[in-house]
Amino acid sequence: MQFTKIKDFLKEQEAISGKQGVFQRERDSALERVQAIKAEYSTTMKQSFESGADVTAKLDSLSDQLAAAEKEFRRKDLALTMSAGVKGKMPADEVMIAWNTDYLPKYRAEVFNPLAAALEKARDDYYRAYAACAASVQAIEVERESVVYTLDPNYGLSNRYVYKLQKPDYFSKSARYVIKPEDIQKLALGQKPDNAELKGGA
Repeated sequence: MQFTKIKDFLKEQEAISGKQGVFQRERDSALERVQAIKAEYSTTMKQSFESGADVTAKLDSLSDQLAAAEKEFRRKDLALTMSAGVKGKMPADEVMIAWNTDYLPKYRAEVFNPLAAALEKARDDYYRAYAACAASVQAIEVERESVVYTLDPNYGLSNRYVYKLQKPDYFSKSARYVIKPEDIQKLALGQKPDNAELKGGA
């Protein structure tokens, strides 16, 4: 799912920018034309002083060309200035409204909410599994103590079966199946938790 409204907005802005680029190039070209005629006028005047030739006709022609070129430059310059104030048919607020009232609600319904529901189910399953696992550890410990006491009624540190009768190694291996805050943080950053590949029971 993608927010296509922003693409339409960008397309329109690029079109406006493209037109402004055309106006800018036309304005620059018109200015170059004015500068070129002025340079030619100056050169002609200098050559006339040096040679004593009559260049009145050419200077008159250049003056006419310069007047026309300056008029064209002013027109192009004004067009560029006016184009800077041109706005697209799609205002930014329209994009914002489309996001808030159309796209985001649809995204919530079709993408986020199903994933959140799956996560809630996984959370509930985890809690049940964790509670069942913890209960099983307590149950086997109670049973182990009963066996220890039955084998040797003198229960205590001196009981030779206290350490010999094994039990699930739950606590030292809990990293395999317990989700820690740092695991959640890594998932939020798109990283794999350290215990993601650990398998096996106690």
